Amino acid sequence: MAPRVLVTGSAGQIGAELVPHLRSLYGKDNVVAAIHTSPGGPSLRDGPLLTLDTGNQAAVVAALKEYKVDTVYHLAALLSATGEKNPQLAWTVNMDGLRNVLEASRTNGVSQVFWPSSIGAFGPDAPRANAPQNAP
Repeated sequence: MAPRVLVTGSAGQIGAELVPHLRSLYGKDNVVAAIHTSPGGPSLRDGPLLTLDTGNQAAVVAALKEYKVDTVYHLAALLSATGEKNPQLAWTVNMDGLRNVLEASRTNGVSQVFWPSSIGAFGPDAPRANAPQNAP
């Protein structure tokens, strides 16, 4: 049986590539693309698409239940340039959003949560495309 997947931050750099790939593996109806403010591209609209604020734990719980999610890829985040302009928003999105996804997943039977890093973990001199794992 295919997993039921929720991808937060689907309109971002990683999510926009991950959602179509996961849909090709598990079927388009089994992968829910969650966006916040960006409408996302056509590939996100080729299956379940949800507007979700991960800063709202009740909304996260509702999404997990509605779509019977068992796997979450939590990609919703603000990079440092935006976060430095609005630290409170960065805290809400990056920290509260993660806590809400983890807690909602724990209490609602989600078996896997993936929380990858981003290009923001590398320095400004790292290659923009295909940055190697040992980039400064």
